[in-house]
Amino acid sequence: MARTQVPDSANSQFFICFADAHFLDGQYTVWGQVESGMEHVDALPKGEPPATPGKIVKATVS
Repeated sequence: MARTQVPDSANSQFFICFADAHFLDGQYTVWGQVESGMEHVDALPKGEPPATPGKIVKATVS
């Protein structure tokens, strides 16, 4: 994730987890859930790093 071992070093990036990430429980303050358009998330390239990274066109927080 986008921080060092120092808890207050995080940035404003966000990540999409493709599987449960229980090791992060209690480490971050905000978790979200896809309410619609999951087909777009499923279409994102996977890998570390992906050969051809995806691009966020629009993100909405409500």
